[in-house]
Amino acid sequence: MPRLVKLCVLGSCGVGKTSLVQQFIENNFSVSYQPTPQSGDTYSFSVVMNSNLYQIKIIDMPAISYFPNNALQEWTDYRRSALRNAHGYLLVFDLTSPYTFQYVKVIRDQLFESRNMQNIPVWIVANKADLCMNVLATIRGHKDHHHHHHHHHPHHHHHHQTHHHLPVHHHPAHEDNITPAFKELANMVKKQWKCSYIECSAKYNWRVTTIFRDIMKTIESQLIESRSGGEHHHHRDHSSTDYNTDQIKVTISDGHTSGAARHTNNSTSNRNNKLCVIL
Repeated sequence: MPRLVKLCVLGSCGVGKTSLVQQFIENNFSVSYQPTPQSGDTYSFSVVMNSNLYQIKIIDMPAISYFPNNALQEWTDYRRSALRNAHGYLLVFDLTSPYTFQYVKVIRDQLFESRNMQNIPVWIVANKADLCMNVLATIRGHKDHHHHHHHHHPHHHHHHQTHHHLPVHHHPAHEDNITPAFKELANMVKKQWKCSYIECSAKYNWRVTTIFRDIMKTIESQLIESRSGGEHHHHRDHSSTDYNTDQIKVTISDGHTSGAARHTNNSTSNRNNKLCVIL
């Protein structure tokens, strides 16, 4: 049986949480804004990493008023969301909106106060880097390598029908050799918050795969360590990540549904489809 890994995506309204998830899973970016349902969305698919199979469940939540401090609060206000037992967290903010960063800070503080965060990776994800002039040229160069991934699909639930090919995502090495748009912000997150920090663009599919691949690498190393009783501990330096690693997505479709199983957290509906991502 594949090991279940739950990732939780949190952030203020309109920062691009759903766009990041859908870009990673479906290679799709929609220009129209559709708020996430109050109960949240869940995406289920499989990941193969280092010959190990994992069942991934991404919990895409709307802007929450607070992070639940205990199981009772979670059950009362965020029923079925499983916020408190995720294996990793992506806290997303908009680089052009200071308020959304303050929101992430509050949620991050509440998160660390409410549960034991030892060995639980937290990534602070700065989205909409394409709106920052000092990284725009690099992203445009990245787009030239990915022009076939950036078609808009307003009706995204129809565009993944039957697939007989294995799309591969390439990541030019030069794309990460740039200074963060807000260097002081990045340093604060890494040194004071003890969290990982990355800037990305869901619109241009820039560093999106890197986010999910790196958090999965961290989770996998901790799962391996826990199985071996902590005998083989390996420190991972995210600054030395191989950004040229390809991502391959294999969709096994029945011809009627989209690539990943997706349902709202207050619904029992589930699409009979399987997506396998090879990282």
